[in-house]
Amino acid sequence: MDKFLKRQTMVGESSSSQNLPADPGIRPKISEYHPNIHDEIRRAYLQKGPCQPRKHNFPQRKFGNTMCRFNPEWFTEFGNWLEYSISKDAIYCLCCYLMRTESGEQGSGDAFIVGGFTNWKKKERLGVHIGGPHSSHNQAWANCEALMKQDRHIERIRIQLIAVVNCIRFLLRQGLAFRGHDESNNSMNQGNFLELLKFLCVHNETIDRACKNAHKNVKLTSPDIQKDIVCAATSETTRSIINDLGNDLFAILVDESRDISVKEQMVVVLRQGYDGASNMRGEFNGLKSLILKKNQSAFYVHCFAHQLQLALIAVAKKQVEIASLFNLVATLTNVVGASCKRRDILRKKHANVIREGLENGEISSGRGLNQEITLKRSGDTHWENGINSEQRAEAHSLLCSMQSFEFIFNLHLMRKVLRITHELSQALQRDDQNIVNAMSLVKDTLLEKVFGFCEKHEVAIPNMDENFIAPGRSRRKLPQVSNLHHFQVEIFYQVIDWQLKELNDRFSEINTELLICVACLSSRDSFSLFDKKKLVQLAKLYPRDFSSVELLALDAQLENYILDMCSDSDFDELTSIVRALILLVATATVERTFSAMNIIKNKLRNRMEDEWLNDCLITYLERNVFDTIENEKIVQRFQNMSTRRGQL
Repeated sequence: MDKFLKRQTMVGESSSSQNLPADPGIRPKISEYHPNIHDEIRRAYLQKGPCQPRKHNFPQRKFGNTMCRFNPEWFTEFGNWLEYSISKDAIYCLCCYLMRTESGEQGSGDAFIVGGFTNWKKKERLGVHIGGPHSSHNQAWANCEALMKQDRHIERIRIQLIAVVNCIRFLLRQGLAFRGHDESNNSMNQGNFLELLKFLCVHNETIDRACKNAHKNVKLTSPDIQKDIVCAATSETTRSIINDLGNDLFAILVDESRDISVKEQMVVVLRQGYDGASNMRGEFNGLKSLILKKNQSAFYVHCFAHQLQLALIAVAKKQVEIASLFNLVATLTNVVGASCKRRDILRKKHANVIREGLENGEISSGRGLNQEITLKRSGDTHWENGINSEQRAEAHSLLCSMQSFEFIFNLHLMRKVLRITHELSQALQRDDQNIVNAMSLVKDTLLEKVFGFCEKHEVAIPNMDENFIAPGRSRRKLPQVSNLHHFQVEIFYQVIDWQLKELNDRFSEINTELLICVACLSSRDSFSLFDKKKLVQLAKLYPRDFSSVELLALDAQLENYILDMCSDSDFDELTSIVRALILLVATATVERTFSAMNIIKNKLRNRMEDEWLNDCLITYLERNVFDTIENEKIVQRFQNMSTRRGQL
């Protein structure tokens, strides 16, 4: 048994011929090797060829009164199979050693396989060993030729398979479809996969030859094989991510959305926290409760950027004037967007305004700046000259609304609010943004520029000291307030108050406490935010990690911590919190997943199965990991997924 294991290990380490005994007199039988490597052993010997030491000093043997020795010229006459053993001073048959079955007889019995033939006076016995067309020797030789042809066939399949994997890699990274409407040979619309494979064949002779010489029953280009290869690539990508994660701390982001076929899909991200569970519908509802049952310290932290968006939406819905503003902007967008002529007019006017502003130094140039303009002077646009009365009436109504002081005031108000919150939202969606940095961005005030804007664009400005008159409403039923009070208190202050209220309602007390406590670990300004009491309170939120005894010791440990931090120069350059607590600050990964889902599963691919969608999404989203996976690993995973005709 030990002998068998030693041989198996030796061959398993390397299939090259130098690791196998060359002398036929000391070789083990093929049957003594593990069955899984029989063909590997045979290929190695056939590639090396028969053992023929032509320069050896062959010893003499005595046959009766005559001394004879092996004639090396026999190597030339029987060169494709004849072997000589130096250790046994005997000749053997390579093809019979490799392929002869245990049963059956042939010329000279087992002499050319086991004991070796040594009767140098009987050269004719070599011809007897070869025998007729159906002899054991010739059958063994035919099997050897078939094995080598199979080896070449497998090599061609492997070349074709690697080409297929490379095509799939490209399509997965770009999020492109595989199939075409007609994949027949003469079709002009075979789809991205076959077209790309054809391109590789045109520019690579080896791939072209392998594909053309492949047997008709090789189905490496079939949709089923494509899906298996993509599944293998996904498995290797996932395995790489899990291995990289190792024993590190992690949390879960979870969210759901409906795809193009109105089917509910869920994304799970192992990263910073779990998100959106309270808003989930359908089959995934209650995920937050399930997680909390398993771990009460798995605090729910909703997507910060999403909460900010929800707060702004709530403000727009509550304030009638602001809601009317968004409705008017939506109507204006529809009117302009419905006509190419109107868009061209707007672009032309916009270009003139930008050119004038740049010349006067009123606006700045730069990438992404001043790409659109939404308001013109009276008479700048001529949509009132529509082809029918309905268009003229609609354009007139829009212009009247746009040129009112109230519209301009509300527009500037929300423009300023959205500009502030946009900066915060972008920060919250950055993967590298930490909690303290994100919280420090809310430091702006709203500046009034409405008067200057109205004067520039010739819009009438109401007297701020006069009473405000609400359009279409009786003055007697309303309290008399000035225009200044209406715009400053009833709109501006109310919008700000509602926004603050919405933010306070949506950012729960536990979230706020977590953020404040974690901020105490910030190294900014020589740890100026350090607060021992708050850090102890943070530890109390995790009773499984900190016992009552450990909490008592934590007070002194934190004293030592801050002393070490402040006195050690290695920490002078620290500007952020590193792994103090895995909390969700940026959830862009989840949103990018849903955006990618709309790319992968679109109107033309709306019948994708969930497993196929999952595999395509993982490799598309995790391209940086997918790119590191070698083709060999994908091929081996593909090979092991099911029984294949040949080991690749």
